[in-house]
Amino acid sequence: MKNFYIFILSILGGMTSLYSQNGTQADSGRVIIGSQVQRTIDVLINDNLVAGKNYSLESVFKSVTSQAINISIVSGKAVYQDIQGTSLANDTFFYVARNLNDNSLDTNFVVVRKTDLPLDVSPGDANKDNICNHLDVLNIGIGFGKTNQEREGIYKTNNWGVLRAYNWNESIGATNAKHADADGDGKIDSFGDIATVYKNYNRSVNAPNSSYSPTGGKNFVISSPDTLKLVGSSQTFSVKVQLGTATDKVEANHGIAFSIVYDKNVFKKDKISFVPNNWYGNASIIPFWFHDTTNGKFDIALTKKNQVSSETWGDIGRVDIVIDDILDGLADGIQTNFKIEKALLVNESLTPLPVTIPTPKVITLKKVGSAVQNVNKKELQIQINSTNLNIQSSQNIKKLNIFSILGQTMYSRESIRASQQIEIAIENWPSGVYFIQTDQNTHKVLIP
Repeated sequence: MKNFYIFILSILGGMTSLYSQNGTQADSGRVIIGSQVQRTIDVLINDNLVAGKNYSLESVFKSVTSQAINISIVSGKAVYQDIQGTSLANDTFFYVARNLNDNSLDTNFVVVRKTDLPLDVSPGDANKDNICNHLDVLNIGIGFGKTNQEREGIYKTNNWGVLRAYNWNESIGATNAKHADADGDGKIDSFGDIATVYKNYNRSVNAPNSSYSPTGGKNFVISSPDTLKLVGSSQTFSVKVQLGTATDKVEANHGIAFSIVYDKNVFKKDKISFVPNNWYGNASIIPFWFHDTTNGKFDIALTKKNQVSSETWGDIGRVDIVIDDILDGLADGIQTNFKIEKALLVNESLTPLPVTIPTPKVITLKKVGSAVQNVNKKELQIQINSTNLNIQSSQNIKKLNIFSILGQTMYSRESIRASQQIEIAIENWPSGVYFIQTDQNTHKVLIP
């Protein structure tokens, strides 16, 4: 049977006075409505397989009812394209074939049926929960290596939108496998498909309806010092994420996804990173993480690619943080926390497995050898009221900065002359401790 040919039609009537009709077979193709695909149809392939038959394609022309199409011959085959892409009506084109054995001409026609498929594919939304994110990586891992028909025409794209595509003959969980082919090239892999997830990350249609693991399984563990003593102007520390131990392994699973949330008011986005660990041992995996700097979190997914579940345990990965000493050693320290949320652990059938989310891990950051001073009245004179902070220096200052207790820059100014009075509006500042940093000193003040 010819590719995309569905049934055999009767021989075209009304042209017997021009051509004989005892050789070629009528054909049929299909295209997705609106795809504008260019389809190559080898209209003579079956005829030339018949003993004693030897045809060449002489000419093609469209019917009067199929105006918005292109039809041509390329390398001995008919090439069809619906350039309108909106009509549901079938298209028809005719062709003339020459019998090379006796030089006679036969004519026949092809009917191209329009397939009206739903708009239900969004590139990157592999699990069809209406949002493109790290959870989709689990479906790509389970579907890894599967192949089927690529998306056609204008629908073969990884740009975000809602597209039409032929269903594949298998599913991943409850979702047709075509959704895991994020870039529409007809194969599920960790190159084009994962790149599409990154490209369209957090894009959504309608309301997202993601689901996560039930509670009751093994406990996530966030491992880090309870107190971190900062020495010098910059220091690095790590927070590890663990699930399962060698004596208490996580049940057979194929992939895991979760988020690590940090305090974006304490840690700078360019000073924090995620490093995955080989949680699945020597298995071939897809490691994925996305740094959502707007919300202060890492979205993480690790999945195998062999469709075989295994028991796992130990470190999933770690968050590395570089702390710049912009707090200048607050004597009482500052507390911050890390937490895990929205975890999904699945087996090779994409069945959610239970896990238990821990309480947030609280870490106290303290400076060893505080450089913070009380206000040096010989250098600065400071007056505070409900609306303004007035500063006057007894000497020239090259640069003055004011930071909140969370390290946010509230005010910055350069080149202040001795005895020059600076008035700063503070009516919208929250009450609390602030730090005034000059060229050589840092002063702590309390704004009520």
